[in-house]
Amino acid sequence: YLFNFNGRTVIKYYAPLAFGVHNTFATPVNFQGNANPYFAVIVELLASWHRSILYLYDCSGKMVYQEILPGRCQAIAAFPTAGSRAEKLLVGCDEKVWEYELVNSTK
Repeated sequence: YLFNFNGRTVIKYYAPLAFGVHNTFATPVNFQGNANPYFAVIVELLASWHRSILYLYDCSGKMVYQEILPGRCQAIAAFPTAGSRAEKLLVGCDEKVWEYELVNSTK
């Protein structure tokens, strides 16, 4: 669930496997440099298997990507791509930083 500052539910996101949640971190990310940002969410799992889940939602709230990451991920940020209005996504997990970008593909 995403709540506004008054405690009201703004939107409910589908998040499979997100049981035993310890922490949740999120950020909007504008992969295409336009007015339709994605919403990236990291869920750090409470279970002892030291895993986190990355969810990526489009501007309508539909999940378009999911990945289970090794480690406890507690950092997420969007940053601008050099020479463009588009952004990349950084996800910090333990001693690693994962970088994501949207790549156009015909497949």
